[in-house]
Amino acid sequence: MRSIPVDMARVPVVIAMGPAEPVTDQDGAARADRDGQPLYSVPVAVSVDDGDASVIQVRVAGDRPEVRAGMVVRLVELAAAPWEIGGRHGMVFRARAVLPGPGGAPAGPPPSRPSGGAPAGGPAQVGGRSA
Repeated sequence: MRSIPVDMARVPVVIAMGPAEPVTDQDGAARADRDGQPLYSVPVAVSVDDGDASVIQVRVAGDRPEVRAGMVVRLVELAAAPWEIGGRHGMVFRARAVLPGPGGAPAGPPPSRPSGGAPAGGPAQVGGRSA
């Protein structure tokens, strides 16, 4: 399959839309690449320089990327490859890595803390006592 490198200089913002999930086959078995490395899929929103945005699934082989929804991420060596099977067709996106972006901070406001949670750096309260 021929891969087409993606020019990330034209993609100013990439945001993870969820955590990395294992890629599975129709029977639910985990898939691996040619080298036997497990495959993961990360949903990301990409905004191109004309202002449009799309959500794509980016496959990564190896260790599970440590990303979460709303986190700015960096796609290392992103490439697209067309596929066609039985009259169906599409594009698959692969990257060598999906890493936290500058600062790894969420793109929007920080997630709200559940009520009753411990303040940052403080002990958790369990039944009115410190845990």
